Amino acid sequence: MPRLLSPSNTQRPWVPNLAEVLPWLLGVTVVFLLWHLWRSLTPLASPQDERLIVWTIVGVGASVTILMVWALRLVQTSQRSAQQVESINAKLTQQIQVRHQTELALQQYIEAIQDLYNNAPCGYHSVDASGTVVMLNDTELNMLGYNRYEVLDHKKFTELLAPESVADWLESFELLKQRGWIKDAEFWMQRKDGSTFPILINATAIFDDHGNYIMSRSTVLDLQDRKLADQRLQEREAQYRAIVEDQTELICRFRPDGTLTFVNPAYCRYFGQEAEALLNQSFIPLVPLEDQALLTQQLAQLSLSCPMVQMEYRVILPSGEIRWQQWTDRAIFNAAGRMIEIQAVGRDISDRRELDRLKSEFVSIVSHELRTPLTAIAGALDLLASGKLSLQCEEAQQMLTIAASNTDRLVRMINDVLDMERIKSGKIAMNQQPCDIAEILDQSVAVMQSMAQQAGITLQGSWFSTIVLADRDRLIQVLINLLSNAIKFSDRGCTVWIGVDHIDSANKLLSQDSMNYAPLDLPALLITVQDEGRGIPEDKQQTIFEPFQQIDASDSRQEGGTGLGLAICRSILAQHGLPFWLESAIGIGSRFSFAIPILSGSAENLDLRVDPQEGGYPQ
Repeated sequence: MPRLLSPSNTQRPWVPNLAEVLPWLLGVTVVFLLWHLWRSLTPLASPQDERLIVWTIVGVGASVTILMVWALRLVQTSQRSAQQVESINAKLTQQIQVRHQTELALQQYIEAIQDLYNNAPCGYHSVDASGTVVMLNDTELNMLGYNRYEVLDHKKFTELLAPESVADWLESFELLKQRGWIKDAEFWMQRKDGSTFPILINATAIFDDHGNYIMSRSTVLDLQDRKLADQRLQEREAQYRAIVEDQTELICRFRPDGTLTFVNPAYCRYFGQEAEALLNQSFIPLVPLEDQALLTQQLAQLSLSCPMVQMEYRVILPSGEIRWQQWTDRAIFNAAGRMIEIQAVGRDISDRRELDRLKSEFVSIVSHELRTPLTAIAGALDLLASGKLSLQCEEAQQMLTIAASNTDRLVRMINDVLDMERIKSGKIAMNQQPCDIAEILDQSVAVMQSMAQQAGITLQGSWFSTIVLADRDRLIQVLINLLSNAIKFSDRGCTVWIGVDHIDSANKLLSQDSMNYAPLDLPALLITVQDEGRGIPEDKQQTIFEPFQQIDASDSRQEGGTGLGLAICRSILAQHGLPFWLESAIGIGSRFSFAIPILSGSAENLDLRVDPQEGGYPQ
């Protein structure tokens, strides 16, 4: 069996192919059939004729075989050519599609670049070697107010500049052509309507292979808004600086370690030093050692949730004098939330501290040096006025009675002044505990019963046992003050009512001008003291709650008192967080009311406590 060489020059066995063997089989078959056909149709010839006929048949068979092989080869070649043509056509089709997609993508990219160029937030332009504008985007055209055909290849860039900027531009243009760039150059451009505006130009140059300048690539940024913003910022900075420098209060900034980074002139004058001597130095050594721990502790409280603190501490002046200061410090944080600086505003409060000290001393003197002997005098006068000690005459008895009465009045006035001062200074803390409102009202009415009888006034009302949360003694003080005012400003024979009612919410009873208005939207007791006095004029209904204020200046002489009772009531109720209000009409009387919430879970005892004279709070 023949062996053929493969393209890789290695021998491989020849495997017959039907397409290659079939023509030869057909040729042999044709020769065989012709031979038998001749033999069957013709008689036996001579050997010479037979050989001729045999070779003729073989030749015909060979010719037929060759023709058939050639025809088959031709068909195979045609099929292979057709397949190659189809493959080439498929590749050409694919290449055409890819090229079409590439051209489409390129077109889209070009359009995107053109859109980016024309609609960029800043102006773009190019000028050739002669200074003529050869490219210009829509943004810059809109800045100038021209259309594209009025500028491109028609105007030099100098024609678009304000006259005062032309010389500077020509100098920068020569520099651009020499070194290939200019950066942050400021000029003034001129619009088509003649108005001008500031611009900032950055440009790079395009050179050919021989280093010759071809054209520029320039960006133009409109500085008009920035210039206006800078101008406003400078004006505000000047105003701020003027305010800070002219401020009489001390202003400074310092780092968390106390190093000063800014001080205003008032700060320098206060410490008697120049700013250069104070800056980059810590102010903490100026604070006495015993105050530094408190200062450090209060500064440590500064945080994002608590960016401001107020503090008072002493400082040592260069002269050695120690002064008190009050500071309001506000922390400044960076974007990461780290405290980088503290801004502080302070003032000298030494005089105020001295006044507070003197006032405290005065209150102490009044409390110990005046009230103690007055109490002794009042006791002695009460003993004499009671008749237990024999007196020489009736006039002396009357004088002692007057002295005892006025001594009591003086003691009450001093107590009112002291109470008002202590409440304002916060020295009296409200000790709120569960207490029975009925017991408080019982005691208050019992204290005022003697005064009411002497004035010919009837105290009448009804209340019930309910637990509330309050400072018992202070609530009694409020009720005594209200009852005392009602008795003093009621005519003989009138009635003062004390009422206690259960309400779901006090909010619906309050008006916007209610004194000491405080929302109270929960179950509460409404406590009211109403008189039948002359009433309070509308223009006085706000002022009488201020210290030392009365309806008429003559009231203090005729009725007694300092005008502090209602102010004390308001302060006590305010510290309880309770609403307190007034309703009054001339010639009818006045009604003072406050609401106090019922302690949650308390049981109500409806055992009414009513004055022997039947009656109740008038509705």
